[in-house]
Amino acid sequence: MSRAFIAGTAESLPKAQITFDKFHVVKLINEAVDEVCRAEQKSRTELDKNRYRFRDAGTRCGCREVN
Repeated sequence: MSRAFIAGTAESLPKAQITFDKFHVVKLINEAVDEVCRAEQKSRTELDKNRYRFRDAGTRCGCREVN
């Protein structure tokens, strides 16, 4: 959830408890991982155009080192 949402909720509903659903938490994590992967791809030529080649069932991108 955005900081604006959290601040607005706290201001409007001070006794409310904010919860985060799994979907949005995973979405934010995946976006962060993708951002790191893009940065790695720009700095490491061996990862160029291979973003999804090294994906596993449980991972989002293939930015780990490949021997």
